[in-house]
Amino acid sequence: MSSLPVTTADRNAELLHASERIQKLTMATDALVAREFILSQKDEILNDLESYVTAIETEVDDAEKETASIRTRCALLRPGTRGTTAGENAEVTVLWRQHGASMARLMRQHSARLVKLEKMLASTLDDDGAQQASSEAALKERLQDS
Repeated sequence: MSSLPVTTADRNAELLHASERIQKLTMATDALVAREFILSQKDEILNDLESYVTAIETEVDDAEKETASIRTRCALLRPGTRGTTAGENAEVTVLWRQHGASMARLMRQHSARLVKLEKMLASTLDDDGAQQASSEAALKERLQDS
């Protein structure tokens, strides 16, 4: 075998190939580190997502329970007449049809009685006020005279 002298060009070629291999190893290491980072983040993201889904499922369960409760309460209500509006009650409507006229009559009687009582009270207060005013005037005269 003949030994050929190693030239600078050969040495540069070896260094170039070694540098390329080091660069490939560095890129592979960076890719592995990046993949590991992404996988670790993926686990955290999946854990956060799982806890979020659990919270949403709990909210949905609570809403379903509340809906079932409302349906039960609504099922206990009797359906109204065809033309009912918000705030109407079928039972009250039936009672009003049966006893509405007498209720209206009683209301008019009580209103008239209230007006009479208010007038009587006003006249009594006016009389008391007049008496009190005359008493005060008499007291002032006595005080001035003394």
